[in-house]
Amino acid sequence: MTSTPSSTPTAPAKPSREPFPEVVLTLAEAAWAAGLSREQLQQSVRSGELKVRRVVRAGRVVPVVAMKELERVHVSAKDQREESERQDQRQREQIARLEGELETSERVERSLQRYTDRLEDRMAKRVGELENALAISRQRELTLARALGRIEGQYTRLSAQVEGGSDQVAEDGPLVQESEAR
Repeated sequence: MTSTPSSTPTAPAKPSREPFPEVVLTLAEAAWAAGLSREQLQQSVRSGELKVRRVVRAGRVVPVVAMKELERVHVSAKDQREESERQDQRQREQIARLEGELETSERVERSLQRYTDRLEDRMAKRVGELENALAISRQRELTLARALGRIEGQYTRLSAQVEGGSDQVAEDGPLVQESEAR
């Protein structure tokens, strides 16, 4: 039996507008290519973001996604995820930097607090010394005031004696001796 070409003419294939035919992927292949789970991809199909068509492969009807459609919807999502990851990384770096600055400022604060405590201790010691010196000077002032009062009293008595020409000894007591006036 020889086979002869059929006498029925076949229609020529329609030329494609693009240089390469459209690439289609099954949902599992599309999920892998987009870096998504199959459930995420199916959710995009149900929400209407991603258009799916059905083709027959090996005698079965299989849902497929055009590569361009997948790129339109999920490559931008992949880019968004990558940008989000980069932003998260920048935030983690900034947090680490701020934690380092916080730790440094806490050390500086502790150091300044220790220095302040030392200054307060020195100031309290100096204030105590000055209060002692003030108390001593007030005692000396009182001692000198008493001595000055006695001397003035004696001076008044002696002046009265010199003016009165009397050789009487004052009734108040003996004259101040030189050692006592000093």
